[in-house]
Amino acid sequence: MIGEIEANWVLSSDLASRIDAEYYQQLYIEAQSRLITVHCVPFHTLWKDSYRIYMGIKGYEEVADNDGYTPYLRPVNIDDFGFINLEQLGWCEAGWLKDYGEQGTAKPNDLIVEVKGNTRKVAVLPARVPENCIVSGSAWRIQINNKADTRFIQAYLLSEIGQILKRREISNSIIPWINPEAFKHLSIPLPDFKIQAYIGDKVRLAEKCREE
Repeated sequence: MIGEIEANWVLSSDLASRIDAEYYQQLYIEAQSRLITVHCVPFHTLWKDSYRIYMGIKGYEEVADNDGYTPYLRPVNIDDFGFINLEQLGWCEAGWLKDYGEQGTAKPNDLIVEVKGNTRKVAVLPARVPENCIVSGSAWRIQINNKADTRFIQAYLLSEIGQILKRREISNSIIPWINPEAFKHLSIPLPDFKIQAYIGDKVRLAEKCREE
């Protein structure tokens, strides 16, 4: 006997270029609907600078001699709460700096967002960043402009709704990844800057307490 087919109703305005049924799961529709009454903007409008390396760079957990290698930040170095363990970074060959030494290396206050693989990690780099630290192509490196508080954006992307809607944009069942255009157009709630700063300060305080 053939089982019943499940279906969901969506508004015509909710329809996107995606035609796969998974995109319109009730979980995603409900999460998106919670942003209807909130002022939102496309993610890329909050970017001052951004870069992602579209290249698989081999990483090493340990090297016998650091000569010829440079620090390598990967999503595995970020925990589920957005904390980066800078003491346990991996390494990659320093030759990659020739192509990615400027745009592909970590900078203070960078927002690091995982978009390939697990696609859940989000972190903000502290003021103390290892020199010439290459950011893995599994993540975007983003500098947020003065329209938003970087720590607020991190808090949203790590929130339940942020995680659900980010996961909604995943493609490919073998190695999950988020299409660049979909990522750039993620809806980001943007309340008054005082509210952003209030939430961002809570995240900064938690980060400070953890470091101490």
